[in-house]
Amino acid sequence: MTMHVQPATPDDAPAIADIYNQGIEDRVATFETRLRSVEDVVSWFDGVHPIVVAENDGKVIAFASTSNYRPRDCYKGIAEASVYVARNARCRGAGRAVLQALIIACEQAGYWKLVSRVFPENVASRRLIVSLGFREVGVYQKHGQLDGVWRDVIIVERLLIETEAPQATIDLAAALSAAASHELTKALDRIKHCLEQLTDEQVWQRPSESMNSIGNLTLHLCGNLRQWIVAGIGGKKDVRQRPVEFSERGPIMKLELVRCLDEVVAQAHDALKNTSAHDLLRQRCIQGFDVNGLEAIFDSVPHFRGHTQEIVHMTRSLLGDAYKFAWVPSTTQEGRAQ
Repeated sequence: MTMHVQPATPDDAPAIADIYNQGIEDRVATFETRLRSVEDVVSWFDGVHPIVVAENDGKVIAFASTSNYRPRDCYKGIAEASVYVARNARCRGAGRAVLQALIIACEQAGYWKLVSRVFPENVASRRLIVSLGFREVGVYQKHGQLDGVWRDVIIVERLLIETEAPQATIDLAAALSAAASHELTKALDRIKHCLEQLTDEQVWQRPSESMNSIGNLTLHLCGNLRQWIVAGIGGKKDVRQRPVEFSERGPIMKLELVRCLDEVVAQAHDALKNTSAHDLLRQRCIQGFDVNGLEAIFDSVPHFRGHTQEIVHMTRSLLGDAYKFAWVPSTTQEGRAQ
């Protein structure tokens, strides 16, 4: 399923009302029993409280909305959050997508906290919101009656402002980012060492029609690192066109490939250098995957190193005994034979 998440408009009110009414009828997510009209939903669009929708093939399949928490001015930065998914679209990631987008929209709108209440039996919703940084604060016992039955609710909250992290956490985040940058630098040097030994024709030589050339792998590494680190971690616009990385047949000159690598690795260094402990834990969507910053780094950097070793192997296969090693042990401690 291909989803598109975007801010909702009043034109989405009929679909939102339909989905919300399904939630009311199912009796698993709200105390409400009165079905809502399109006019009711249109009134939610007050220009203050963000609402987002997820679409599949042009049809709204889920929404996440905010509403007023309390009328007192001291609570103006707190909003009530709700998430509802159409019955035929549940358990397919739509709820996560809209809630994640709502969190970002509320941060941009200046809210400092989201709160909500969840029935204890609604295990799926509890797992979802906890995975996106919500905290279960406690339980309101017999908070209300639904169809004549007293129901408890779990209070949940998510802070949207960064609180100051302990120094050890700050240092650990900085050390991890520095280590990731160092791994990228070492891998970049290995790739450049290989390209220096090859002709432009060899760079684009495929072992077979179904396999990639070193040129393709280089473009692939640039695209992946730009998408996962520069955009995913650093917040730059994601402009990746992944199919082109593999369909290209060259000849893109190896000097241009090196320039591309140097540029994207430098951008990755900047993104990693500015990554805080909060950034490492914040959820985001990269290439359709819901990951936090740590997961993005642990995905992209080993990916970069793995394809680097593939390029080294392919270069040795092309050059045979003419291949020049980037490093050989010079002492017994380093591994030189006695």
